[in-house]
Amino acid sequence: MNNKEFIKKIAAETGYSQGSIKEVFEAAEAVLIEQLKTDDEVKVIKGITIVPHVQDAHVIPNPFSGGTTEVPKRRIIKAKFSQSLKDVVKEC
Repeated sequence: MNNKEFIKKIAAETGYSQGSIKEVFEAAEAVLIEQLKTDDEVKVIKGITIVPHVQDAHVIPNPFSGGTTEVPKRRIIKAKFSQSLKDVVKEC
């Protein structure tokens, strides 16, 4: 399901216009970005949390040269899912 289909389905289930749903998603995205910049985790919806994480510098093997490659320290984001969502996926 792509973003447009997702918005359309939510609009159909809630009775709100697709434009209104899209505006809410755009505002939510802006808030999410601002919170991640301050290293805050964000509980997006029930069962899904977005967490900023610092990945330390480390060395990985390079399969092409046979040597190693250094990966610098960097900030990444991770998503955490509740056990109830994980169980739904397992049941499918």
